[in-house]
Amino acid sequence: MCPSLQESNIVLNDVNGKNINTYGVAKMSIRVGKISYENNVIICDIALDAILGQDFLLKFVNKIDYRKMTLHTDEDVIQCWIGGKSIMICRVFASEGINLPANCYKWVDIQFPSAKVHDEPVYIESLYETVIEKNICVLAGIVQPVSDKLSVLVANFNNEDIDLNPNTQLGTCESCSKRVSDTDARCASVVVDNPESSPSQLPEYLKDMWERSSKHLTTDESERVAALFVKFQNVFSKTSEDIGRIENVQHRIDTGNAQPIKQMPRRLPLGKREIERQEEAIDDCSDDECEEPKYEIKFQDARDDENKIVQTPIEEDEAHQIRVITRSQYSERKDKVKISDCILDGWDTTEIRQLQLEDPVIGYILTAKEDSNRPQWNEISHLSSLVKTLWRQWDRLVIHIGMLYRNWTDEQNEVNVLQLLLPITKHNEVLKYLHDTPTGGHLGVEKTLDKVRQTFYWPNMKETVQKYCTKCDLCTSRKHSKESPAPMGTYIVGEPMEKIAIDILGPLPLTDRDNKYLLVVHDCFTKWVEAYPMPNQEAVTVTTTLVNEFICRYGTPIQILTDQGQNFESNIFQDTCKMLGIDKVRTSGLRPSSNGNVERINRTIGTMLTIFCEKKQKLWDTFVPQILMAYRSSIHSSTGKTPNKMVFGKEVTLPLQAVIPTPCRETDIQEVNEAKKRSLHDGQAVWVYEPTRKVGVCHKLTSKWKGPYIVTKKIDDVNYIVKKYPKKPGKVFHIDRLIEYKGNNIPKWFKVTADSSK
Repeated sequence: MCPSLQESNIVLNDVNGKNINTYGVAKMSIRVGKISYENNVIICDIALDAILGQDFLLKFVNKIDYRKMTLHTDEDVIQCWIGGKSIMICRVFASEGINLPANCYKWVDIQFPSAKVHDEPVYIESLYETVIEKNICVLAGIVQPVSDKLSVLVANFNNEDIDLNPNTQLGTCESCSKRVSDTDARCASVVVDNPESSPSQLPEYLKDMWERSSKHLTTDESERVAALFVKFQNVFSKTSEDIGRIENVQHRIDTGNAQPIKQMPRRLPLGKREIERQEEAIDDCSDDECEEPKYEIKFQDARDDENKIVQTPIEEDEAHQIRVITRSQYSERKDKVKISDCILDGWDTTEIRQLQLEDPVIGYILTAKEDSNRPQWNEISHLSSLVKTLWRQWDRLVIHIGMLYRNWTDEQNEVNVLQLLLPITKHNEVLKYLHDTPTGGHLGVEKTLDKVRQTFYWPNMKETVQKYCTKCDLCTSRKHSKESPAPMGTYIVGEPMEKIAIDILGPLPLTDRDNKYLLVVHDCFTKWVEAYPMPNQEAVTVTTTLVNEFICRYGTPIQILTDQGQNFESNIFQDTCKMLGIDKVRTSGLRPSSNGNVERINRTIGTMLTIFCEKKQKLWDTFVPQILMAYRSSIHSSTGKTPNKMVFGKEVTLPLQAVIPTPCRETDIQEVNEAKKRSLHDGQAVWVYEPTRKVGVCHKLTSKWKGPYIVTKKIDDVNYIVKKYPKKPGKVFHIDRLIEYKGNNIPKWFKVTADSSK
């Protein structure tokens, strides 16, 4: 229906100022992209089909992207292009850096950053300047811009490699908007042997496919497709049952040294896979030992009486023959060893039997067992205890395929196991396999012993396994030492405030008074404790608090014991002690028990603060004087008196006695220390506990014990000088960081150093 035209007084002029003849205004539906819009249209004499005016753009278009040449409406994004005879052209850049080999071509990822082309394919060709300057060329072609990843072939005609940087311009692209008419369309010619074949000769099962394939073809092309279908009709499946099976293809299956068996594929457990592999490996029979059935293994597909597909042999002149041995034939061969009798790869039953006979312990019992004559006690009483151990287990010993076994019951799994009596010459080989390999995992004595028991036995087996694990350098260097710590050294204190120990407790919650740490001072004679809240633990703060709060009140001590914290090892703290004539000593590295008194007090103070400040943690510094009063009024287990009594000579008056612990039972400390005492001698090889952390290395997978090193000098009961390298001086270590080295990998320079030290 043609819209009605209304007269209008609108005057239009072109760009040259000439008047454009107008006929009127009509309300029409304008389709832009996929959406139609209702708007007034001016009918006039112009060369173009239509021009979208400003009123239309303001009413329906939200955004105009001139760079991407798109119109954005509420419903759609409309792609535009340059009208007239102009063709849109944009530059092509390499999206990432790439190396082009000499005299070769390579696929290069590209991008169009300067413009977005529309959905139609674009034609890409090389840039003239790129060909002249760099002697590289983009192979011209057509690509689809809407693809996720665009690539072109770039040829390098130089005699050396060229590196292309990202955003290197390779060529240009232009839109392929011109459509080829049906009269200009061309198809590749198809040569058919029987051109007289017509669609009427097509079988019924091919007609549907031919009709769907010829939907967009011309009549001549459709007839050519029909001729192809007629010629190769046997290639296509007639029903769903014969898909993938044709009669004109034969194949040969080479099954190697196994008889082909028609069955479904299967998977075996890992344990049975190894058994089957060994069973196949046993087929070593010669020509005169077993039959050699010959099988034809060339097959083709066929159907049996029940119309099921089977493989039938194809008879030919030259048949591929194989040699096999069936399981029934294998079971009849009694002279072969069973799979369950194989111990480890490379072990022979004859060799193991000979080693058992040569073993001084097992050989005597094996010979007597073969004679079925158990020796009398007076015959073995002069022999070793190992022989007597096997003699007591006479009824549990059996001979199997010439080797001596022990019948053992695994109580955990409730199964009976035949344990091979292992000769002494094979002990290290078995232990290395069950302990040192990745499947052994360098586990402990008990776990390694359980693995050995599953297959082997020999007298005194646990001691052998324990000795082997103890001498393993990898285990010793990684696992913790089970040596008892050395007893604490004794320091005699003669009077109050002669020796004090100090430490830092924190960080704690920041209080309203800006305190975060607590300086704890402990008198080693009277067990008197002082604690001073501090805002930080810097060296200046610690030194100032100690001098102003403690020394100015109780006087200068003779000795101060601290740990190796940086605030206590700082120059200002050291200089203060030197100026006041204080002997500043420190604890051993990684040995916090050296300052155990103050460490124990820290825990007590922390427990008491937790009880009173759990819900008001920012007020912990206000409770410190009160809990110290409670501690000082409590009887100390080591002195049997309260710190108040030790300092003032009397008990102070308390508003309420908070803590009255029962004194611990007195113990002979000297006797306990003597039992724990441990010493090393000069020239002794030792392990040193040195946990270190390196960037990029997991400390949990790093050995904590280093060595072996050598002890060169004993300083006192607990400190030793240990030398790590022959040309470097020794270093002082506490005995708790040293354990005896029991391995066999002692460096040669040890002996020289040991001799020189003597």
